[in-house]
Amino acid sequence: MFSTVVMCGGITFSAQTRRATGRPPAPASARHAPFKAIFEPVNYPQDVDISDVFFVDAEVGWACGHRLTGAGDGGFIIATRDGGRTWSVQFGDPRSPTRAFTQLFFVDATHGWATQVDGTLLRTTDGMRWTTAGAVNSASPIVFVSQEKGFFLDRGRGIHTTLDGGRTWRLGNLCEPEAIAFAPDNATGYAVTRMPDYNAAAIIKTTDGGEKWTLISVLRDLNVSDVSLVFSDPSTGYLRAGAALKMTSDGGRTWRAASAMVPYDVSKIAAAGSVGWMVGSHEFRCTLDGGKRWTARYVEFPAHVVTFTVLSPDTGYVAGSHGMIYRYRIVPFDYAVPHMLAIPGMTTFVADGSVTPD
Repeated sequence: MFSTVVMCGGITFSAQTRRATGRPPAPASARHAPFKAIFEPVNYPQDVDISDVFFVDAEVGWACGHRLTGAGDGGFIIATRDGGRTWSVQFGDPRSPTRAFTQLFFVDATHGWATQVDGTLLRTTDGMRWTTAGAVNSASPIVFVSQEKGFFLDRGRGIHTTLDGGRTWRLGNLCEPEAIAFAPDNATGYAVTRMPDYNAAAIIKTTDGGEKWTLISVLRDLNVSDVSLVFSDPSTGYLRAGAALKMTSDGGRTWRAASAMVPYDVSKIAAAGSVGWMVGSHEFRCTLDGGKRWTARYVEFPAHVVTFTVLSPDTGYVAGSHGMIYRYRIVPFDYAVPHMLAIPGMTTFVADGSVTPD
């Protein structure tokens, strides 16, 4: 009997193995896990700029953006039901005068919203047909917690709330909000607001779907003008402020610096369960354990990364300019398709549907 110790992303694994006397050890290739992590191209086949991508499960999702031509903005919304293998245009057209689209949000496979650069808010109630719902601030994030209730930020005034799917909005009295996010329970939400000291931020929280908000903490020495926020459950969240990343595991009462550098061209963070992502045009940073450890890998995406989303340890999407859309997958070690991007050092351990970094 002999013991082996393997280091993986800072974690030590120890095991004992029985070996018959005189039997030679298995070759390294036989001991190597038969899986790897890749980004597989599922591009939209036109030279367009993708501004946002939103998936409700591994196969069903939408993307939006524009293609500026002599005809106009060329705004469009496209959809897939097979994980990006095929895309269909649902609204607008890359060769049309339709105003550019900036962001998407869905609460399920049929109810979603899209914003255009002029502030027009579109809505779908069947996942296919889109109609004008109302107007918002196109530069501010929108979130919905039900088919009718949602929020958007007016950074100079407060948080706007709708109870009718975006047709009408009322302004709350919270001053200078910069970011907002709800946990998957759609009741627990958080917002980052600017303090009178412009290098400080207040964290406010709701537990009743935005009816009441309460101050729970104050963070100082932050780049409050450039923040994004995400919560993977009611207690665990990540706050990116410029090049700094902080996280909380106690519902926002305390925050600590995360052990990860923010890629220089990243403006958001995505999370699902214990998985978190930050993706730049040449960097992929991820955590598989709720932010305790972060792994950095160099990935040469062929175009500028604008947006990304993660759904589970083995599924996520990255999108950007020139119609670029890539799907993150865990595949057999000998799997290969044209133009796929294998992620270096993500090939050794497989557990719970994920590949653990070497």
